[in-house]
Amino acid sequence: MATILGGGFSSRINMNIREDKGYAYGARGGCRYNRYGSMLVAGGSVKSDVTKESIQEILKELHAIRDADVTDEELGRENPGAILALPAQFATGRAVQSTDQNLLYHGLPLGYYDTFVRNVQGLTKAAVRKAALGHVKPADVRLLVVGDGRAVLPRLRELLDAKELVGELVVLDADGKAVGGR
Repeated sequence: MATILGGGFSSRINMNIREDKGYAYGARGGCRYNRYGSMLVAGGSVKSDVTKESIQEILKELHAIRDADVTDEELGRENPGAILALPAQFATGRAVQSTDQNLLYHGLPLGYYDTFVRNVQGLTKAAVRKAALGHVKPADVRLLVVGDGRAVLPRLRELLDAKELVGELVVLDADGKAVGGR
């Protein structure tokens, strides 16, 4: 689900923000896993004058991955891609060590990869949708926007006024101190 949403060049977020809209050279998303809580992260370095529109498009993609099944093409591209990428996790001593450390860190069995290929081959559109419904929560989005406040703040306020975003706007200076908001 995360790979289809934002994990590679052909992901929905990149194809939308880069290829369709031309707002950025690239945009990505994916899961950041932590033993105690994980997060889905998405974004890109976009042109200041399209910050608002970029946020709207990313939110649209978050809703879309929840609201409808992925396509056969997406699943047919990403499942084999995950399998073909597997050998790289064991290509060098350092890669093996890193893979082993990740298994231990996340409490996964050392035999995790014994069934990896079979599990990936068995992924279905329904399984991807279930993952999206369980883990993609557009209402819980927290944004970090870095840029020229004069250019982006008025447009961010428009998103709040239109209720496309909820919450408060916190403005920080270059030292990370709150200097304003909403």
